[in-house]
Amino acid sequence: MRVNNIYDSIIIGGGVVGLAGAMYAGRMQLKTLVLGEIVGGTIIFTTGMKHRELKVPGEKEFTNKGVHTCALCDGFFYKNKIIGVVGGSDSAAKEALLLTQWTKKVYMIYRGEKIRPEPVNASRIE
Repeated sequence: MRVNNIYDSIIIGGGVVGLAGAMYAGRMQLKTLVLGEIVGGTIIFTTGMKHRELKVPGEKEFTNKGVHTCALCDGFFYKNKIIGVVGGSDSAAKEALLLTQWTKKVYMIYRGEKIRPEPVNASRIE
């Protein structure tokens, strides 16, 4: 029997990283196929990072309660909402573009006169 399936993504490897990738693909509502056995053994080297803080009143109190730092991780919390992304660089542009999958509207809040994403992302935002 032949089955014709079309996938948005195919992940080769069912270890920790493969399954994490599948989880994020699922959050983005991609039809995903994972090939492999769950055997582990994947070496992961992480150095960590610190998100930049706005240092505005209420930021700490509302962290993870309306203030988030990862569109991919937390974007689904804002389904059909109007939201804002703070920043004008390419990173902010990519986060804003990703959030358009879930939200009703995304505002980019930037202190400069013009945002400065890479040209491909600038055209996507326009």
